This record gives sequence, structure tokens and C-alpha cells, in this order.
Amino acid sequence: MELYSTIVLHFFIQMITGSLFFTYNLKNVRKFWYLRAILSIGISLVISYLFFLLAQKYNWNYLTNLVIYLVMFICLTVSYIFTFNYKIKEAIIVLTISYCVQHISYQLSFLLAESWILNTRIINIILASSFPLIYLNYIFLGLQFILNLEISLILQRFFKKNYKYSISSQMSLGFSIFTLLVVIVLYTYVLKSPVIYFDVILRVVISIFCIIFCIFIIMLIIGTFASNKRRDDALKMNMFYKDILNQYHTSKEAVEFINIKIHDLKKIMNDNKNKMMSEDDIDSITKAISLYEESYDTNNDFLNGVLTSKAIIFNKYDIKVSIMADGELLNKVFNENEIISLFTNIFDNAIEALLNIEDKNKRYINLIIKNKANFLYIEESNPTINDVSIVNNSILTTKLENKSNHGYGTKSIVLTIKKHNGKVKFEKIDDHFYLKIIVPIDK
Repeated sequence: MELYSTIVLHFFIQMITGSLFFTYNLKNVRKFWYLRAILSIGISLVISYLFFLLAQKYNWNYLTNLVIYLVMFICLTVSYIFTFNYKIKEAIIVLTISYCVQHISYQLSFLLAESWILNTRIINIILASSFPLIYLNYIFLGLQFILNLEISLILQRFFKKNYKYSISSQMSLGFSIFTLLVVIVLYTYVLKSPVIYFDVILRVVISIFCIIFCIFIIMLIIGTFASNKRRDDALKMNMFYKDILNQYHTSKEAVEFINIKIHDLKKIMNDNKNKMMSEDDIDSITKAISLYEESYDTNNDFLNGVLTSKAIIFNKYDIKVSIMADGELLNKVFNENEIISLFTNIFDNAIEALLNIEDKNKRYINLIIKNKANFLYIEESNPTINDVSIVNNSILTTKLENKSNHGYGTKSIVLTIKKHNGKVKFEKIDDHFYLKIIVPIDK
């Protein structure tokens, strides 16, 4: 029973601890999860114990060692699925990461144990004392568990943050299966070989190999996370980009329709000026019409279109817009869709910031577009009270709503400018936000 607790129970504890560290959402559990967990782990321990007895019967060779660890892994995977509301491939990935960490901590503790045992001075002190040698095993088991916790703590923040990008990845699942095949099968066969078992140096070399291999697998999975994150961001950016263009064309059609109706309304007013309407009615309608007759002339039809589509929002929230722009320069750098996307994002971010300002006299946007030493220079500024910080030229905010809105808007701006070998700079000076863009003008 002592050997069982040393091997099986310790393995279970480390694997369960690791799986909790690397589970993306611990609240995503099934109904009566605590009963499910107790029942499934209990059954897993019974099954593992039966295989443990079977392994002892066959003198615990490399094959029985392989079987018992595979059985424990399968039992833990079933327990995970039975307790948490995740699919089988998600469970395999979580437990594979846990297994890699468990194996790294096991091999590190083995290397520490070997270095300790090989130090004859320490061994002589222990042998000369009344210290029971059997306690050494428990000391190194404790050391292994501490190492397991430390490594899990280091890695879990990254995995939980990025797991949503790769938890269903086929490549991650492939890495998981590959890890099981190499680490469990190969290492079990080599380590249980009688020739190698008593060769300390060779065992140390194999332990180092296993540590490096597990780290390599973890790095591959991390690389898959990063790759899938980029792919996910690219898909979302593409959808975001298309949505902006659709909104622009819808707004453009709506503005054109309103202009036609305004023209008809003005004609009716002129025809009935002295017949049916009072002066107050005429003034009221005239003011209403003026809200929808806001026109902008920046020497760029696409920028004019964006401004016109935003004019209703500007008027509704008393946002004043000051523009000094040589819009013709934009056509020398960007295409139609890029101009629409770029300035829609710029104005949307500015509007969002200004809506948090109660004093309507402080709601204004300044836009400058000019040629600066044969570079296209764009500067947008607006007041802001948002808790915004800029780190590595990226906008960070403590407000959750701002994080989602600024995220893809600012990413889209940066990607558009980088595409044309330009640079983007975000600044917050006192209570003002500045966006500065500089792009070489094609000759």
C-alpha cells in the first residue's frame, strides 16, 4: 500500500492540481459537479489500484508500468469530462499540459535526488545519524509536489489567458498525443530496462532529455496558441473592416435619401411660405433641416462621406469638429476602403471618449491633414476623461467597455498605416488625447 500511495496517489494529486491550474474556466462545471468529482476520482483510484496489483503480480516490468500510467491518464481524462463541461479533446490538452508539468517536476526532483545521493559527505552524515532512510523518499515526493506547484503557477496565467484561442485546436491535440507516446512509452521502456536502471549517468541523461522534450511540447502548444490567436484576430479584424464599410455605404445611402427629402421639403416650404406655416414653424423646420445639411469640403470625397455620415452624431451630442485638411493627399497613399476604415475608426474612438464628458463646451475634435517634408501627416486630437494609459504605443484602459471598443479600432488604424510603411503614435497629454500618423507619400 505504501508503494501504491507513493506512485499512484502522488500522480493523481499532481495531475488533478495541474488540471485545475490549466482549466480555462473553473466555473464551467456540470450539474452536481462535486458529487461527480468524488465519484469519478474514487472509481479512477479503484481502477488504478487494480492495475497496480496486476503490475505487482507481473513483477512491475516496463509494460505494466506503461499500462498503469496510461490507465491513470485515461481515468483522469474521463473524470475531467464527467466533472467539467468540456469536450474530450479539451480534456486531453489540459491533462497533457498537466502531465508535462508533472513529468518535469518529477525529473527535476530525481536529478536533485541523484546529486544529493552522489554527494558522499551528505550520505555519510545521514548514515551516521538516526535519520530513517525511508523518509528521504517522502522528502523528495514533497519536493516534487512543490516544484509542480511552482511550475504550474508560472504557466497557468499564460494558458488561462490564451486558452480560448486554441483549446479546440487539432494541432494542440496532436501535440498532446505525441507527448503521451514519446514520454510515457519511450521513457517507461528505457527507464525500466535493467541495463539502464543501475546506470546513474545514463538515467540522468534520459531525465534531462525528458525535461527538454516536455518543455519543447509546452512551447509548441504555446506557439499554437499564438498562431491561432493571430488567426482569430485576423478573422475578427476582417469582419470588423467589412462591418465598417457596410455601415459607411448604408449611411451614405441614408444621407442621400435624406438630402432628397430635404430638397422636397424646402420646395414645399417655399411654395407654402405665406399660406399654411407660421414664422415659428418655418424657423423650427429650417433649424431641423440645417442639422442634416452639414457639408464638409476636405478635397476628398471619401473623407467627406465619412464626415457626413457622422454629422448626425456630431450634432446630436454637440460635438464640434475643426478640420484643416488637404484631402487630396490621402488618395496618394490610401485606397477608398482604407480611407473610409481609417477615419471611421478615428472618429468613432474620439466620439466614444467625448461622450463621457458632461461639459458640452469641451466636446470637440480637431483634425489636421497636411504634407510634411513629403510625408502625409495626420493628427487628430480631442479632450478625454477616460483612464487611459499608453504602453509600447498601445492604448490600455481600466474601463472594460473601452477595452473592447478601442481594441479593434486602434488595431485597424495601426495595421492600415503599417501596410504603407508609416508610423502611428498615441499620446495623452494632461486631459487631451492625440493620434499622430506619418506615412511616406508615393512619388
